[in-house]
Amino acid sequence: MDIKNLEELIHPYLETHQLKFISYDCKNLLPVGENYGSTMLALNIKIKNENGEEDSIQCVAKKLPPQGTAREFFNVSSTYKKEVNHYKTIVPLLNSFCKMRGAKDVSGIFAECLGARLSINPNSDVIDDNAVLIFTNLTKEGYKIGDRLTGCDLDTTKLVLKNLALMHGVVIGFKLTNPEEFKEKIESNLGMGIQFVPTDKLMDKIVKDVQKLASLNPNCLPLLDRIDRATRTLKNFYPYCKVRPPYATLLHKDLWTNNILVKYTGGKPTNNVFVDFQVCRYGSPGADVLFFLYSSVKMDIIRTQIDKLMKFYHDELINVLKKLKCDVTPFTYDLFLEDTDVVARDILFSHLIFMLTPLFTVKGKAKELTEWTPDDLTPDEETLHKNYFERLHFTILDFAKRNWL
Repeated sequence: MDIKNLEELIHPYLETHQLKFISYDCKNLLPVGENYGSTMLALNIKIKNENGEEDSIQCVAKKLPPQGTAREFFNVSSTYKKEVNHYKTIVPLLNSFCKMRGAKDVSGIFAECLGARLSINPNSDVIDDNAVLIFTNLTKEGYKIGDRLTGCDLDTTKLVLKNLALMHGVVIGFKLTNPEEFKEKIESNLGMGIQFVPTDKLMDKIVKDVQKLASLNPNCLPLLDRIDRATRTLKNFYPYCKVRPPYATLLHKDLWTNNILVKYTGGKPTNNVFVDFQVCRYGSPGADVLFFLYSSVKMDIIRTQIDKLMKFYHDELINVLKKLKCDVTPFTYDLFLEDTDVVARDILFSHLIFMLTPLFTVKGKAKELTEWTPDDLTPDEETLHKNYFERLHFTILDFAKRNWL
C-alpha cells in the first residue's frame, strides 16, 4: 500500500504552506462494499511546519482498484484521467471564473486536492499502477458520509441540491461566457469513461431478477413488461450523450450518499462536498437531481416532496446564474422539466435499478474488489437490505405514474 514519490507529488502544496515532508503511513479507509471504483487509503503525512515543529496532515489517497474485473469495468485508463483533469484543470478554472464575476466560487463543494498524477513518470499521460489522487481527509474536519440504507433528511437534501445547483450553474455560466474555452478545457473531459455494456446473458438475468423482486408488490405486476423494456436501456446508459441546450452542464453522474460528505454544526447540515468524479459527463442536470433524490433521500420525503424539491433545485440554479450576471430568460422551469422528462424516460430507470443493488447491499456482505464481477450487480434477495424493496417498488410505481417507465 505504498505511494511512491509522495513527497514529490505533494511538493507544490508543501511549498505553498511552508511545510517539510518527514514520512507517511497509510491504511485502508473504507470497509468492503462502500467503494467499488478505486482503492481508498487513509494517509497520515508527518511534516515540519515553518517553526520546525512536527505535525501531521490527515489525507485520503485514491488509487486504482486491484488488477482484474473491477479495473476493466471502470476503464481506469479513461476514468482516472477524467478525475485528475477535474481537480487539476476544471475546479481552478471555475473558481477563477467566479472570482472574475464577483460570485461565490466552488472551492467549498470539492475536496482540496494536494496532488494528482496518472503515472510515476510526470511526462506520461498513460495510466500506471502509481496513479493516485491525494485529498485532505474531510472526516477530520467534521464531514460525514450519510447512511446509504436510509438516505438524507430534508435539511441535508436541500443543502445538497443547493450545492448541486451551484456546481451545475457555474459550469453553465462559464459555458455561456467562454464557449470556446469551455469546449477545450471542460467539455473535452466529459466524454464516456466507463464503456461497460452488459452481455445479453447478464441483461436477461438482471431483468429476470428485477421482475421477480418487483412482483413482491402486487401493484407492480401489471408493469412487468414495462420494467423489462426500461431496464434493458442499461445497454445505452454509459454511451448515452444526448445534450439539450441551454441546460447541458457538467454532471457528476454517480450522485449517491457515499459520494456526498456533509458537515453538521449543532445537528444541522452546514456544508457538503461532492467526491468521486471518475464518471462525470455532459448532459441534463435533471439526471443528477433525480438520481440523487430516488437513490439517496429518505423514503418519507421522496414519497411526498419530489416535485417541490425539483422546483427548489431550479430556483437555486437560477439564483446562481443571476449572480454570475447571466441572462436567465431561456432557463424556464417548463424547459427544465421537459429536459428532465427526456433523460428520465431514456436511461434513468435502468441507472437507478442497476445501482440500487450495491447501494442496498447489507453492510458486510459485499465482495472484495479482487473477487467482484459485474454479475454481482444483479439483485440477490439474500444480500439486500429490507429497505431495498420499498425503494425499488416506489421507484417503479412513481416512474410509471410520471410516464417515465
